[in-house]
Amino acid sequence: MKKFLLLLLAIVTTALSFYGQEITLDDASRAALTRLQRINAGTAYSIESVTAHPNDQEVLFYVFDLLPVGYIVVTSVQTIPPVMAYSLTDGFGENHAGNPLLDLLYTDIRLRLLHADKLSAEARNKIKERVGMVPATRLP
Repeated sequence: MKKFLLLLLAIVTTALSFYGQEITLDDASRAALTRLQRINAGTAYSIESVTAHPNDQEVLFYVFDLLPVGYIVVTSVQTIPPVMAYSLTDGFGENHAGNPLLDLLYTDIRLRLLHADKLSAEARNKIKERVGMVPATRLP
């Protein structure tokens, strides 16, 4: 089991360095605010705080806590869809081990990174456009 976990960690680290053009905190904030606007919650909610969740030395995702209540989770990797999860009715909970949602997000992003190379170039461009990384006029 320990060898399997080490192998999985090595694969994820390799995937991050190969495919993982990192989204900055500013880009992630923009993606979170864009999601609020898309679901017509932009004026009723605001970002209270943000917590970065790393894997070794790289950030895998950010958790934005919202006011009056809620959260948005945004990945830090450009090759996968930016918003991983959100709620406008419940808080995220504790930002440490033992939070089932946090454990689920770590597993989810690791699996997404393992399969990121299967996305077409068009799909990757659409993902980048969602966080404002590529102007829509430059897409084919």
